[in-house]
Amino acid sequence: MSVVSVINYKGGVGKTTLTANLGAELANRGQRVLLIDFDPQTSLTLSFYRPVEWATELRERLTLKNWFDALDGNGSTRLPHLITTPPRANAEIRNGGRLDLIASHFELIQTDIQLAGMLLRAEGVRQLQRRDVEVHQSLAQALRDPAFADYDLILIDCPPNFNIATRIAMVASDYAIIPARADYLSTIGIDYLIGSYRRLIGNYNETVALLDGDDRAATIDPRLLGVVFTMVQFSGSRPFRSQENNMLMVRQAHPVFTSVMRYNNSLYGDAGEGGVPVALLQSLHPDVATDLDQLATEFGKRLSNDEGVEI
Repeated sequence: MSVVSVINYKGGVGKTTLTANLGAELANRGQRVLLIDFDPQTSLTLSFYRPVEWATELRERLTLKNWFDALDGNGSTRLPHLITTPPRANAEIRNGGRLDLIASHFELIQTDIQLAGMLLRAEGVRQLQRRDVEVHQSLAQALRDPAFADYDLILIDCPPNFNIATRIAMVASDYAIIPARADYLSTIGIDYLIGSYRRLIGNYNETVALLDGDDRAATIDPRLLGVVFTMVQFSGSRPFRSQENNMLMVRQAHPVFTSVMRYNNSLYGDAGEGGVPVALLQSLHPDVATDLDQLATEFGKRLSNDEGVEI
């Protein structure tokens, strides 16, 4: 099982669209995929469940809020209790694959305050260090439950920020991918994002090194699989010149997927309403189908060949 975070500071870069469709395409190839929606906007969740279904079937007892509450001592929900299997998407999946989801909740916007409170209750430096590691490794520990052993892949849709919840997801991840639009404002933040991730790894590992005995945890070494360009606009067979130039600049500094996701707002914009990602639609524009096929194939090769680079 590989755990991969999908992250970018900037919103509106196709992060959720990438997560949903990459997971769906791989499930349709026979893999068992779990998506975890860490974003309080719940866009990934609402790509598979209608709002009324979320309100009546998930909101009270089947979202990450229940798990975070349990971390804070309010309840006993374990992460495997929250796994759902979106029915409409899975009805379209072939080859024995499965696509499961752990849903988000709008109130996760308060999670950072909740987690910060857990840290502030520590007494003394030693306990604060121990509590800091416990909080940051909470998802990693939860994913060691045997209930997750059957999955081939876990994709985490992270919020567009670097708060404590996001850092918990990143500590739990073996790899990260960064979706980005091929425009100036979307690409200039990639260096800063990678720098923040690098500092997180260093700070976490330094804190772990200060602990001993039963408090000692494993250090982390997540790898960057690459930047995936989304919403790419084409002129004929090539991206627009301005976008191509921005993509080239990023490629000179960071690993970049050869595969891209092209702009198609009419297709991707309405996909969530039916609970079926674009990758699973029976009738699909051939260019879009090719994009998703190539992306999933390249992702699989990078993962199986461990092509991630040090962050």
